[in-house]
Amino acid sequence: MVQNKQKQFTTKFKNIIERDNIIKTQIPFLVAVSGGLDSTCLLSMIHDLPTIIPDQVWVVYVDHAQRKESETESLVIAKLSQNWGFHFEKHQLLLKPNASETLLRNQRYQILEQVAKKHHISIILTAHHLDDLAETYLIQILRTGSVWGVNGINRISHHNQLIFYRPLLNFSKNELLEYAQYCYLPFCEDETNFSDDTIRNRLRHHLFLNPVFSNENWSQFLNFCLNFTEIKQDVEAYYRGLIQKYLIKSSLEIKILNLRVINENPLFSLSNFLSFFLITSGVEKINHRMVNECCQLLNNNKKPQGQISLGSQQLFFKTYNNFGVKSLKTRKAIKPPFFYLNQWYYFKQGDFGIFDVAQSEDENYQKKIPIKLPESLVQLKWRHRLPGDYWYRSSGSKQKLGRFLIKHQVPNEQRDQLLVLASGSKIFYLENFGYTGLFKTDKTDKITSVVLIR
Repeated sequence: MVQNKQKQFTTKFKNIIERDNIIKTQIPFLVAVSGGLDSTCLLSMIHDLPTIIPDQVWVVYVDHAQRKESETESLVIAKLSQNWGFHFEKHQLLLKPNASETLLRNQRYQILEQVAKKHHISIILTAHHLDDLAETYLIQILRTGSVWGVNGINRISHHNQLIFYRPLLNFSKNELLEYAQYCYLPFCEDETNFSDDTIRNRLRHHLFLNPVFSNENWSQFLNFCLNFTEIKQDVEAYYRGLIQKYLIKSSLEIKILNLRVINENPLFSLSNFLSFFLITSGVEKINHRMVNECCQLLNNNKKPQGQISLGSQQLFFKTYNNFGVKSLKTRKAIKPPFFYLNQWYYFKQGDFGIFDVAQSEDENYQKKIPIKLPESLVQLKWRHRLPGDYWYRSSGSKQKLGRFLIKHQVPNEQRDQLLVLASGSKIFYLENFGYTGLFKTDKTDKITSVVLIR
């Protein structure tokens, strides 16, 4: 009976290793071992693999130097490694007592990466299991308020050109306890796991290990976490593809998508897609109220523009056919150039300049527009738009510049950055839109200058 049960566990582990195809013969890998139940079981299961070459396995123990028991733990792991023919290394952190879990974890992973690179190893195995995954989900949901803020624990991940592999994610804590008992494995208990100092320990003691809850189909919940991880990864891959397809602009300060991403694709749920978009755009904390407000703004066809504060100096915005997230960090104002005759000015949509008739003959251009400039050219200058500015149509009629920009669906944040060439409140040239009808000549007028465009 015992042998059958042990074989059942080892067969399950062997199938996972073969399916993932990460560990291969003749390729060395590193195993992070703490001496606790999880990592000791991992080391034992690796030893039981028929294709493993012991000389290709490096066991690394990182002593946090926070507990007196750590010396005993390292001796136990060293002995197991020696018995099974694995390489063993012990490294000690030089930190003050009572260092935070985050600091300890970061330092521990730095050492693992250093050891791996020293021995030309590209694969690091850790002993995260199914209960760890469930705990991580609950902690992240409590902190972010959304399943799309949940990263979970991936079986395979990449960092600094290294592969981090977690083959025990299909095993529950109870399964590992059974396996350790069947194999008579020596393992250590970290006394800090019994305190309620961390949120993980509090959930573990008062929820996961509470008999009231553990009897309520706990295994079903663990299976849900495992299945949800796979489903979530598929949905996130789909969402990432959509974001990439409809991405208009992406930088540290702003991320913009075309609204067609919503209208042309099945999103399962707009709120889910937006939650994922906000999280991947760097929004630190999201909640249902925030996501609902963003959904309402996007669905409001009577409001072509709008914005919603996301906290942490970030805004969600909608501008006609686009939406996105932007930072509120102040930028330096653009200083408009001085205006001179007989000089080209360069814009994305093309080059532009005002030239004397004689001077224009020596220039290369695509379009030539005769104009009659006022005698006082000092009035004509580059600047940004101001209240009361007017756009002049080719017919000679005028329109408020603000109305013109609304008609052409120019987003709010771009309007005040556009350069205009103006005489008082009269706009002669507008960046991205070109020459207006100002100073247009009649047939009887004397042509004094020309607008050249190329």
